[in-house]
Amino acid sequence: MPTFPLPLGNDVIIHPFEFPAKIGSIYVPETAKKRVNQGIIIAKGPLVSDDVDTADHVFFNGYTGDKLVFEDSSEFYVIPESHLICKVKQSNVMIMDTETIKRIISERFGELRSR
Repeated sequence: MPTFPLPLGNDVIIHPFEFPAKIGSIYVPETAKKRVNQGIIIAKGPLVSDDVDTADHVFFNGYTGDKLVFEDSSEFYVIPESHLICKVKQSNVMIMDTETIKRIISERFGELRSR
């Protein structure tokens, strides 16, 4: 995972769940994919409330925040806390590293294609 600065104010950094390029034997065209709207909070700013914490699985408005892309092509979003819609109950979430998430998605939906 890349090293990145901590967010300022009430912002959070989210590692998004990506849409697969192929579902079963059907290829999903880029035009059919919408921007992701859920992910795991990787870091939070000092003014973020105690309602959310790192490692929380959250849903957010799909067209908010700023996208960060690192040298290894990993993508993250910087989103204000007020744009978070809800979080999934912690007991229902398994925290996994990026490779494990990609492997599970690949097994379930087929090979992932980089953007």
